[in-house]
Amino acid sequence: MQRSKRPTTSSHPATVLLKLQSNNRSRQSLSLLRKILPRCRKKPSIQDLTIHEGVPGHYLQITLSNRYPSTLRSVLWSGSFVEGWGVYAEQMMISEGYLDNDPLMKLINLKWYLRAVTNAIIDSAIHVD
Repeated sequence: MQRSKRPTTSSHPATVLLKLQSNNRSRQSLSLLRKILPRCRKKPSIQDLTIHEGVPGHYLQITLSNRYPSTLRSVLWSGSFVEGWGVYAEQMMISEGYLDNDPLMKLINLKWYLRAVTNAIIDSAIHVD
């Protein structure tokens, strides 16, 4: 059975993680990952990004989605749902006490949450106007 394709960009970290899963593209994926990670220099920010993009974030969500491919799932694919999953994963980890309720981690999470909300507002405005 063929896996359904999701519209992604090659520079999206979730795409990089999915490419790392296949052995034939690992070198290319690692070089792309090296370009992305320096943008997040602080350790808590990288940890928050890892939660969002990795497990339990996009990597897990897309892996589970690809396990059960269907035309309907491909047609009804929603970028908002995918981003919501990543943001939910971050908030769930923080609320469950990740890093012993470290206040800096909570602050970094709020910073990334503010970015996600801003992106959602901008995306909506761009597609409506």
